[in-house]
Amino acid sequence: MTDIPNAASQSEEEDNDIIFDLESRRIDIFCKVDRRAALHMQTIIEELKNTGKKETPVTVVVNTEGGLAFQGLAIYDLMRSSGLKFRTIVLGEVASAGLVIALAGKERWMHKHASLKFHATAMQFAEPQKALEQYDEDVQRGWKNVVNKLYDEITIANSRLTAKQIHKLERQQICLTAEQALELGLVHKIIG
Repeated sequence: MTDIPNAASQSEEEDNDIIFDLESRRIDIFCKVDRRAALHMQTIIEELKNTGKKETPVTVVVNTEGGLAFQGLAIYDLMRSSGLKFRTIVLGEVASAGLVIALAGKERWMHKHASLKFHATAMQFAEPQKALEQYDEDVQRGWKNVVNKLYDEITIANSRLTAKQIHKLERQQICLTAEQALELGLVHKIIG
């Protein structure tokens, strides 16, 4: 078994749920995936790129129930387009927008007792006024279609799943074990 870096020291405020340690090149994501998380990841990735150590892997430990779909996509794109080598590690629960972050690693590991949770896309907006309900429903449906397509593309590219299999998992709101995730190609190695 390959050694995993020790727990990262916190470089930001005490209540920050993304913990970054430049020396060990480790990022722990233990928060809702939102704009703050995406902005923080962008700052961390820029700092890592400035070290000049592009060949030294960066470990990203992911433990999140998810969050905002488009922000998950933003973090995926930031990681994949950075030129850095990321190893992602699924710890505990990873669901929803956290799934695409876990799939951003070129090397993907999962703890033995962790789980990946699939569900259909849900978009939530402020309560619409009665006159605008139908319009808002149409807009939300269009946005869901875009998000679903993007998440499908990422999952298919980083696993052995087909679109049909992904949609079945989402409809059933499936929770995958580490062994199932390994079998489906979502992760490369089980640890722990």
